Amino acid sequence: MTACLPPAEGGSGLGLGRDPQATRMAFDLLLRLGRASLPVARLVEGHIDAVKLVTLHGGPAQIVEMAAGVRAGGLLGVWGGR
Repeated sequence: MTACLPPAEGGSGLGLGRDPQATRMAFDLLLRLGRASLPVARLVEGHIDAVKLVTLHGGPAQIVEMAAGVRAGGLLGVWGGR
């Protein structure tokens, strides 16, 4: 799950939207996962989205802390509701 971390934090930027190839890789990954198990794909998508949100809107210390948690095996998520 570390692939979606920014390169500066040891990831490949998968799905962060900065590199077209990494975006395509995220799309392909989610498509394959969705075909196998939609619930698993939604969990992975939420993790990627949460990493992206922290990377885009978090401060440097928050990004470092988030990345350390992910490297330690943590899974992030987002919650959307009305």
